[in-house]
Amino acid sequence: MIDENVLIIGATGDLGIAATQAFLTNGDDKLTLFARSANRISIQDGSCESVFVGDVMSDQDLDKALQGQDAVFAVLSGNLGIYADEIVQAMERNGALRLVFITLMGIYNEIPASIRERVGINTPN
Repeated sequence: MIDENVLIIGATGDLGIAATQAFLTNGDDKLTLFARSANRISIQDGSCESVFVGDVMSDQDLDKALQGQDAVFAVLSGNLGIYADEIVQAMERNGALRLVFITLMGIYNEIPASIRERVGINTPN
């Protein structure tokens, strides 16, 4: 597997945390965890994780965070169309070529039990 630099935007949410864990478990990628606040980010492996505090609506923050990134994994809620436009424009300015943008989880009851418990989701029997 090729080691890549991956920017995870929305790293403090449940999906961002799950994505970070999946990247750490399944590869040797270098992760940049992008969030509005660093106080909810817990670095598990300082050799492959770094934190970037910024605002997805700031061109300056996105440009700085995207320097050297190969891919973006965005896990956001809110005004998704505007966020997506901002991210894509910044990716084009900075040469990042791949984007995964997740806006929803759990339509088929596949949410892991640990996340269901943390966010208070009950699944039908």
